Amino acid sequence: GRPDKNAEVERAVRTLKEECLDIINFKNIEQVKREVVRFTRFYNQSREHGAHHGDTPLNVWRKKTLKAKSAH
Repeated sequence: GRPDKNAEVERAVRTLKEECLDIINFKNIEQVKREVVRFTRFYNQSREHGAHHGDTPLNVWRKKTLKAKSAH
């Protein structure tokens, strides 16, 4: 992998811990799994990111995809 991607992954994992795992008192592993899936969707589809100037990762990906398709 690329070194710059490692920092992005580390930041995402830190955010998952801080905004989800550390604040919920889980009763079982199934609840942990459900919350991780829920938070991951929120993180990628709804949560605004400073690194993306307030945009979501999904919107950034869509813009890059559309730009790449229009270049062909």
